[in-house]
Amino acid sequence: MDDKTKALFDFYDKGNKNDFYNAFLYMKFLHQFEVKVMEGMGLPVNPAIEKINPDLEEMLQANLNIIIEAGGNADTDIYHAKIVQLSDAKKLVTESLEVDIEVPETILPFKIARNILLKTNEAIAIGTCPCRSAQEQCNCMPAPMEACMFIGDPHVSFISSQNPRFRKIGREEAVHILEDCHKRGFAHNAYFKKDMGNRLFAICNCCSCCCGGIKIQNLFANGAIPYSHIAPSGYIAEVGEDCTGCGECETLCQFNAVTVDAEKDRAVVDFSKCMGCGVCETACPAGAIALRVEPKKGGILDLDQLKKQAS
Repeated sequence: MDDKTKALFDFYDKGNKNDFYNAFLYMKFLHQFEVKVMEGMGLPVNPAIEKINPDLEEMLQANLNIIIEAGGNADTDIYHAKIVQLSDAKKLVTESLEVDIEVPETILPFKIARNILLKTNEAIAIGTCPCRSAQEQCNCMPAPMEACMFIGDPHVSFISSQNPRFRKIGREEAVHILEDCHKRGFAHNAYFKKDMGNRLFAICNCCSCCCGGIKIQNLFANGAIPYSHIAPSGYIAEVGEDCTGCGECETLCQFNAVTVDAEKDRAVVDFSKCMGCGVCETACPAGAIALRVEPKKGGILDLDQLKKQAS
């Protein structure tokens, strides 16, 4: 066993060693895991994703089955996300102090996996987006493939050494990637998972034509499925009087929450679908869209506020 794998193994206490095996498989074969997700949703997948041993494929499917069986209920869900606007995402990768916080359910409405554990000089890894890689085609191309960001050791050191699609990066590059993805119209999802130590472990920066999580959220918003594992940011977009009805917001919205009313020649936000990602606010050429805090959308994952509340 190499040093990085040993560190990952030692991270889990005796009662949670099964989580080590799930985390090992998930990170080492992340792109093949995402193929399983896409196949399960009945979507076409990229045939160029390299094949792995059939026994490993079965183990990945078993891992996915555990997630599926636990899903459908906020009390048992073990793999979920919180939409964060750009400024809050940047705080998560630039924090210079040690942080050990359990996120309240008012912010992350799930019983399991709600911790944020950040260390000084935190390790960060960036890798090719497994969703975009697994997709047969991305409608946003050309789009940056490096958009999947892992946070925190031992997981970062393991995935950057055992998965050739990932590499370690510094905070400055992490911020640049977040900003670039945001400008392109991609939503930021802060992901939490039981197998990854019951904590925040990744920030996904992706689009609705690729991201499995956003696809599930949009199916939920349309009433096609009963449950989504993504929580809104706690903000909602509002359209001001300066709106020109140009349609840029409608084009970029990953959650199909903004449409242009042809009669009024202005954008309209669907309250039930808006996740408060802030993409439309940044993209609006007239500066007519702004995010506002909306308590009905849950609390905000603002690291500064969480630290104040915990002190």
